[in-house]
Amino acid sequence: MGTDLIEIARVRAALEGGAPRLAERLFTRDEWTYCQMQSQPWASLAVRFAAKEAVRKIFGQWGIEGVVWRETEVVTNDRGAPALRLHGTALQQAGSARFALSLSHTDELAQAFCVAWKDETHE
Repeated sequence: MGTDLIEIARVRAALEGGAPRLAERLFTRDEWTYCQMQSQPWASLAVRFAAKEAVRKIFGQWGIEGVVWRETEVVTNDRGAPALRLHGTALQQAGSARFALSLSHTDELAQAFCVAWKDETHE
Protein backbone atom coordinates (compact mmCIF):
# COMPACT_ATOMS: atom_id res chain seq x y z
CA MET A 1 0.00 0.00 0.00
CA GLY A 2 1.01 3.59 -0.50
CA THR A 3 -0.31 6.97 0.55
CA ASP A 4 0.55 10.61 -0.01
CA LEU A 5 -0.63 13.94 1.36
CA ILE A 6 0.25 17.24 -0.32
CA GLU A 7 -0.65 20.90 -0.05
CA ILE A 8 -2.73 22.02 -3.02
CA ALA A 9 -1.04 25.44 -3.05
CA ARG A 10 2.34 23.74 -3.46
CA VAL A 11 1.16 21.88 -6.55
CA ARG A 12 -0.40 25.04 -7.96
CA ALA A 13 2.78 27.06 -7.40
CA ALA A 14 4.92 24.36 -9.02
CA LEU A 15 2.68 24.13 -12.07
CA GLU A 16 2.21 27.88 -12.49
CA GLY A 17 5.81 28.92 -11.97
CA GLY A 18 7.81 25.73 -12.05
CA ALA A 19 9.96 24.16 -14.69
CA PRO A 20 8.79 24.47 -18.27
CA ARG A 21 6.36 21.74 -19.28
CA LEU A 22 6.10 20.32 -15.76
CA ALA A 23 2.42 19.56 -16.28
CA GLU A 24 3.27 17.59 -19.44
CA ARG A 25 5.76 15.47 -17.49
CA LEU A 26 3.34 14.75 -14.64
CA PHE A 27 -0.09 14.37 -16.20
CA THR A 28 -1.62 12.78 -19.25
CA ARG A 29 -3.62 14.98 -21.59
CA ASP A 30 -6.84 13.29 -20.39
CA GLU A 31 -5.97 13.96 -16.72
CA TRP A 32 -5.24 17.62 -17.44
CA THR A 33 -8.45 18.06 -19.44
CA TYR A 34 -10.57 16.33 -16.79
CA CYS A 35 -9.13 18.48 -14.00
CA GLN A 36 -9.67 21.73 -15.91
CA MET A 37 -13.40 20.91 -16.11
CA GLN A 38 -13.73 20.46 -12.32
CA SER A 39 -14.92 23.17 -9.92
CA GLN A 40 -11.55 22.99 -8.12
CA PRO A 41 -9.00 22.20 -10.86
CA TRP A 42 -5.93 22.70 -8.65
CA ALA A 43 -7.32 20.32 -6.03
CA SER A 44 -8.07 17.76 -8.75
CA LEU A 45 -4.53 18.01 -10.10
CA ALA A 46 -3.02 17.84 -6.61
CA VAL A 47 -4.97 14.72 -5.66
CA ARG A 48 -3.84 13.03 -8.88
CA PHE A 49 -0.26 13.93 -8.11
CA ALA A 50 -0.73 12.41 -4.64
CA ALA A 51 -2.14 9.26 -6.26
CA LYS A 52 0.89 8.98 -8.53
CA GLU A 53 3.15 9.33 -5.48
CA ALA A 54 1.20 6.64 -3.62
CA VAL A 55 1.57 4.27 -6.57
CA ARG A 56 5.29 5.04 -6.87
CA LYS A 57 5.66 4.07 -3.20
CA ILE A 58 4.09 0.70 -3.95
CA PHE A 59 6.43 0.16 -6.88
CA GLY A 60 9.33 1.16 -4.62
CA GLN A 61 8.29 -1.47 -2.07
CA TRP A 62 8.41 -4.02 -4.89
CA GLY A 63 11.91 -2.87 -5.84
CA ILE A 64 10.72 -1.31 -9.10
CA GLU A 65 12.31 1.98 -10.09
CA GLY A 66 12.11 4.19 -13.15
CA VAL A 67 8.34 4.40 -13.53
CA VAL A 68 7.57 7.66 -15.33
CA TRP A 69 4.85 9.92 -13.89
CA ARG A 70 2.64 9.74 -16.97
CA GLU A 71 2.73 5.94 -16.89
CA THR A 72 0.35 6.07 -13.91
CA GLU A 73 -2.92 7.68 -14.95
CA VAL A 74 -5.86 8.40 -12.68
CA VAL A 75 -9.16 7.82 -14.47
CA THR A 76 -12.79 7.66 -13.44
CA ASN A 77 -14.42 4.27 -13.85
CA ASP A 78 -17.97 3.72 -15.11
CA ARG A 79 -19.28 4.00 -11.53
CA GLY A 80 -17.66 7.41 -11.08
CA ALA A 81 -14.93 6.14 -8.74
CA PRO A 82 -11.23 6.87 -9.21
CA ALA A 83 -9.24 4.08 -10.81
CA LEU A 84 -5.70 3.57 -12.02
CA ARG A 85 -4.67 2.99 -15.63
CA LEU A 86 -1.05 1.94 -16.15
CA HIS A 87 1.04 2.43 -19.30
CA GLY A 88 4.50 1.44 -20.50
CA THR A 89 6.99 0.26 -17.90
CA ALA A 90 4.47 0.62 -15.08
CA LEU A 91 2.07 -1.74 -16.83
CA GLN A 92 4.80 -4.27 -17.58
CA GLN A 93 6.23 -4.17 -14.07
CA ALA A 94 2.84 -4.45 -12.37
CA GLY A 95 2.12 -7.74 -14.10
CA SER A 96 -1.15 -9.15 -12.79
CA ALA A 97 -1.34 -6.76 -9.83
CA ARG A 98 -4.62 -4.99 -9.23
CA PHE A 99 -4.93 -1.56 -7.65
CA ALA A 100 -7.59 0.16 -5.54
CA LEU A 101 -7.42 3.91 -5.22
CA SER A 102 -9.07 6.38 -2.83
CA LEU A 103 -8.77 10.15 -3.28
CA SER A 104 -9.79 13.00 -1.01
CA HIS A 105 -9.14 16.72 -0.71
CA THR A 106 -10.06 19.77 1.31
CA ASP A 107 -9.49 23.38 0.27
CA GLU A 108 -5.85 23.06 1.39
CA LEU A 109 -4.77 19.40 1.27
CA ALA A 110 -5.02 16.51 -1.17
CA GLN A 111 -4.58 12.88 -0.11
CA ALA A 112 -4.45 9.60 -1.98
CA PHE A 113 -4.38 6.05 -0.70
CA CYS A 114 -3.60 3.08 -2.92
CA VAL A 115 -3.61 -0.65 -2.24
CA ALA A 116 -2.22 -3.24 -4.66
CA TRP A 117 -2.56 -6.99 -4.65
CA LYS A 118 -2.11 -9.96 -6.90
CA ASP A 119 -4.89 -12.45 -7.39
CA GLU A 120 -2.95 -15.68 -7.08
CA THR A 121 -5.69 -17.66 -8.83
CA HIS A 122 -5.08 -15.77 -12.11
CA GLU A 123 -1.29 -16.03 -12.33
